[in-house]
Amino acid sequence: MLKVATSRPGGIDAHVHLEEPQLFGKGSSADTFETDTRSAICGGTTTIIAFAPQQRTEDSLLSTLEATHKNAEDNCYTDYSFHLLVSNPSERALAEFPTLREKGISSLKICMTYAALQLNDGQILDILLAAREHGITTLIHAENNDLIIWITAQLEKRKMYAPRYHATSHPAMAEIEATYRAICLSEFIDVPILLVHISSPAAASHIRSAQSRGLPVYAETCPQYLFLIKADLDKPGFEGAKCVCTPPPRENERDQEGIWQGLEDGTFTVLSSDHCPFIYDDSETGKKTCTSVEYPEGQFKYIPNGCPGVETRLPLAMSADRLEMKRFVAVTATNPAKLYGLYPRKGAFLPGRSDADLVIWYPSGKLGTFALTNEMLHHNVDYTPYEGKPLTQWPRYTILRGNVMWDRDGFIRTEFLQHKRHSLLSTSRTLRIYVPRFDFSQAIKAIIYVWAREPGGAPFHGMTVVLIVDGPDLDTRSLGRWIQRPAASSLNIQYLLRLNVMSKEHQELTHTVLRGMKSSVPAPPEWQALRNALASCRMPRGAPEGYLPPELRCLIYDRVPPRTLIVPSEGRHLLVSPLTAVCGVVRAEYLHHVDKRADVLRRSRRMLCRVQNLDFAPVLALSTGFPQLDSSPTCEIDVTLIFNSTQMNGDCVAQWLEFLAARPMQLRIDYHPDWSALNHEDHMLLHSILRTVYKKVLRGNEYQ
Repeated sequence: MLKVATSRPGGIDAHVHLEEPQLFGKGSSADTFETDTRSAICGGTTTIIAFAPQQRTEDSLLSTLEATHKNAEDNCYTDYSFHLLVSNPSERALAEFPTLREKGISSLKICMTYAALQLNDGQILDILLAAREHGITTLIHAENNDLIIWITAQLEKRKMYAPRYHATSHPAMAEIEATYRAICLSEFIDVPILLVHISSPAAASHIRSAQSRGLPVYAETCPQYLFLIKADLDKPGFEGAKCVCTPPPRENERDQEGIWQGLEDGTFTVLSSDHCPFIYDDSETGKKTCTSVEYPEGQFKYIPNGCPGVETRLPLAMSADRLEMKRFVAVTATNPAKLYGLYPRKGAFLPGRSDADLVIWYPSGKLGTFALTNEMLHHNVDYTPYEGKPLTQWPRYTILRGNVMWDRDGFIRTEFLQHKRHSLLSTSRTLRIYVPRFDFSQAIKAIIYVWAREPGGAPFHGMTVVLIVDGPDLDTRSLGRWIQRPAASSLNIQYLLRLNVMSKEHQELTHTVLRGMKSSVPAPPEWQALRNALASCRMPRGAPEGYLPPELRCLIYDRVPPRTLIVPSEGRHLLVSPLTAVCGVVRAEYLHHVDKRADVLRRSRRMLCRVQNLDFAPVLALSTGFPQLDSSPTCEIDVTLIFNSTQMNGDCVAQWLEFLAARPMQLRIDYHPDWSALNHEDHMLLHSILRTVYKKVLRGNEYQ
């Protein structure tokens, strides 16, 4: 039987600690961004997401982000991004959430333990509420801090200081209680959360129960809970400190099996490393900072917490051969890409849309079985907690953006240093939209149609939209709506004007409108005046959405003529005016989290609407109840429509159709006819109408 090599998308390690202040004792991180990403690329990981830690004394998050950027800039061999680690949710910090989104950050982490990081429930609720408002994913380290402190004090009274007591001081019950509490808080606010480094099967059971109830609760686990147990901390002398991490490895192989089952059945969305490296044999900055003549085995509560693992994450998981190929790719690449807004550029093989990040693995059995040793690794640490673990796999090649970065037989190619910094190359796609009579509503609908079907619902970085405009009349309602839509800011815009039907005035008008759509284009003073006037203008009562008052229309004319080129197209002379400020290449030092509402992380909304006389007006109130619909292309709304009349309001049906066309959302419609008022013919008519409006109609129990 022919054995062939296999390829997988480049791994995404979404939980990496680098160059952070130490929370315990005097230790400091052994790896820098340079040494960590070098190690990651050798282990098949092409993207990391590290943490930008806020200090208790800081009331701003932006300064934290800037400082972490400086550490990483020009020092990374992989693509990278950041989570914000929040320890002081001040009013100023919460007010900076919108700015963080603009800077490409869509996730933050909070802790329910650690004296330097712990937040109380009130602070957690404040953060969850702000995260919901601004579409930010919240990662939670769930452990009961009071229980940990109490047990630690009891152990110290009994002079139990050895590394093995670290596991005793962090019992599974601390994680179980805090996990359930975090789920309750997220359910109260109705916001998605992701529980990080879950180690206990009982905590995983709480997560599984929440997921079965439809709550947007996601979870991460790590290799240390799949390959290590509590006994690994009970090695002679200080050796057990090599496996000290928080939460600690659990009791036995039964606990390991429970975590494996959660990884296999979908309870865990992500497999990350929680890479947090410290040199073992170093009494100045490493693990041994907690040892002394009085405490030769150290004091467990001062041992620097964390294990290296960014390079071994994928080889260990591949060698275990527990996960099906599809599941392996999901938890190591695709799911983290979707959760943190990097999909489809990362975590997939989609021609023309994904970066060429891939890992070539050896054919099955090619390497035989070999023992993992620290000498094989490329991190800046003098040990691995997985020393001696049997492996059968290792990446043969790691390819980043089409460049071979790691060749196991020939180590790293000479181009390695040349690719330390990468730009985000946009995809090359074109959507041609015909705009009759300057009616931009059709363009909006077409863009939404494609956008809603985009995997992950991410904005179109690099997508080219060609608007073919052929009418001399201005549809002010559509123009106003177009101006106010945020979706346009992600597009590369070109437009074609038919000279035989458009006056010079309208040509200039079109140029101004389309130019103003792109915030990075220096807008003319008249356009800025229009934006300011729209923000402060009082709209007349009953004005339709996107209404543009007549007194403001004069502001949109641009006195600067566009740069033009006459070209023939389909027998017509067209005026081609390309916009120069497009997203052809986004120069960035890190990956933007473009949209956290991806396939794997969708909000669940439920609304009950009683429809009188088939009047859809109450349903249109959704736009008021859920303002985020206009900016969330993958928001899911569960709507139950209750009909009790045979009369059909045609105007409202038309409004409903327009409502669906103008909002990038996904509706799941369940309807319940009132049997006392509707006959069978009316039921069939009702079903036909709703199937036409939206194909994903779930029939009510009575109808079925």
